[in-house]
Amino acid sequence: MRDTGRFSGDVGGNVSVLVAVSVLALAALAGGVVDYATVLGHKAKLQAAVDSGTLHAARELRKNGDLSDAELQALVEEHVQSVFGAIANAGFGIEGIAATRDATGYGVRVTVRGSYGTSFLRLLGIRQLDVDVRSSAAFGHPPLEIALVLDSTGSMDYDADGHLCDGAPGCVNRMSILKDAVGNFVTELERNSDGDPESIRVGIVPYSHYVRVESALRGANWIDMSHVTREECTLRQGPACLQYTTVVNWDGFLGFRGNGLNETDDSYDVHGVPAVNDASPLYLPTLAPILPLMPLDEDGRRTILDRVAEMQPDGGTYIPGGLIWGARLLSPEAPFTEGADATETVAKGLRKVIVLMTDGINTCSPDGGEEGYVHCNGGNDVDTSGLESMERICAYVHETDPATGRRRAEIVAVGFDLSFLDPTDRALVEERLRACATLGFFPATSKDIANVFGRIGARLARLHLTE
Repeated sequence: MRDTGRFSGDVGGNVSVLVAVSVLALAALAGGVVDYATVLGHKAKLQAAVDSGTLHAARELRKNGDLSDAELQALVEEHVQSVFGAIANAGFGIEGIAATRDATGYGVRVTVRGSYGTSFLRLLGIRQLDVDVRSSAAFGHPPLEIALVLDSTGSMDYDADGHLCDGAPGCVNRMSILKDAVGNFVTELERNSDGDPESIRVGIVPYSHYVRVESALRGANWIDMSHVTREECTLRQGPACLQYTTVVNWDGFLGFRGNGLNETDDSYDVHGVPAVNDASPLYLPTLAPILPLMPLDEDGRRTILDRVAEMQPDGGTYIPGGLIWGARLLSPEAPFTEGADATETVAKGLRKVIVLMTDGINTCSPDGGEEGYVHCNGGNDVDTSGLESMERICAYVHETDPATGRRRAEIVAVGFDLSFLDPTDRALVEERLRACATLGFFPATSKDIANVFGRIGARLARLHLTE
């Protein structure tokens, strides 16, 4: 009996130990829920701090493209510590922060390692919980240089139902609708520029069968003025002329270079861009001048919208003429020199973009003469040689510039009310626009073109988290 009693006592002691261990384990597990809830709360706060730090570093990278990974990391560390340090409780620590540029060179990738010293789970031998968070921020394409290449042809005088306005009271033509759409585009660029619209520059190329520049450029060495000047006798003595004066008859209209030079942006010393006047066999359209790149500050915004407001629908459609001038607008070399050079482009991760918009099929092409004149097919007949020229210019713009390692420019294409075209012509122009675009083709109607332009502006300018 004594042995049995001793055995019973041993069993009772063992049960007590097991109960005690079980209670401790249950308490540890219950406390573990608190540990996990605490660490998840800290992780959410840390993620928010890392996201804002990554955006901060990406903004600074936009301003100074020469920042090293070490400098980016220091920016993120300072920001995360200042934001998260004030809200972290004891027991949670940051063990490492790594920040690098992403593969594009104009975005930032960040990884942060942290840990939380447990309170209850340590009873089960789990002394800490690791917490890793990642974040990545990139620009859509800023800093940006944008050439808006806008159709200013006679077909832009039709309304949303396909009726010609021709000055009819109350008729709202496509040109008026386009002006509102460009205003929306500029607004969305500003709205999504993260408070730094001056990092965005915008130029305008209105085009029809010719393009036009300010007539004050008449002395530029890239313009061939030979066809718009003449010698007039200003002093006579009998039948003899004692003095000749050079008279220039030119209001800024430009034709197109022959021998394939119209499809490139070089060799102006070989063949300048021919200036044309009313001696052209095809009339001079009512056309607003090209506007060079302007910063999107208050003054620039006003100038951009004022230039668009000057646009009037007139003339035939020569799409490649507008497209090559969009490329020239973004170039740092003459004819226009406002575009960023290769050094600035690489250092700042800058992107050059052409937004090409048309409401019709190509109907014109250069006539092949040295005068730079254009001829257009009757009615709306397609000029296929012009489309072939467009294809070559698209290929030229797509080429990688060896100085930057990037394309000369990216291209967004917008087809405006193309449903009014003959189905075959519509399919043809849409196919060419899609092939030319590197950032997308956007079909638009009179009802939605303002939204389409707004979406394009937002996408180009938006600074966003990518993870």
